[in-house]
Amino acid sequence: MKSMVTIEEFNRLDIRIGKVLSVEKVSGAEKLLKFIFDLGEEKRQIIAGMAGFYAEPSIVWG
Repeated sequence: MKSMVTIEEFNRLDIRIGKVLSVEKVSGAEKLLKFIFDLGEEKRQIIAGMAGFYAEPSIVWG
């Protein structure tokens, strides 16, 4: 089991909540999905190796 973090270590994290705007498969890659998130002050693109777990990408965000 990994050790617990201290409250000071936890407070250094930059945790944000965003809205998923879109999810699509990455062309030419079997396992990758491209997410577009709205974080309020900016939009971010994140690539994740999750395509193997979902038959249809839209199921991830409804």
